[in-house]
Amino acid sequence: EYFPQQLTASRLLYYCAGSALTNSGRERVKTCAGFISGVEEGVRLLEARKLLTEPSGVCVPKGTSASRFAQAYRRYAVKRTDDEEPAAAVVLEVLRQAYPCE
Repeated sequence: EYFPQQLTASRLLYYCAGSALTNSGRERVKTCAGFISGVEEGVRLLEARKLLTEPSGVCVPKGTSASRFAQAYRRYAVKRTDDEEPAAAVVLEVLRQAYPCE
């Protein structure tokens, strides 16, 4: 339905807030978790290849599930009303807040 570069933070919240009680809700949550996981994996890849000009500030512990990412995003994004920022930019903010480097 959407190209990722056009996905807004508020639209991603719509996916992340899906209900586990319905098939469509579960699919929305899977889409949310997959998108956030993709952003996190992209950041790790860029850091591993030393392609970032500065550290991302994201240090996710090994074994962290995609559903944890979705939960963190819901908690953060629900406070931002009518957010038309690119979803990936807000996901990076969430990851920095939820999984800061020490």
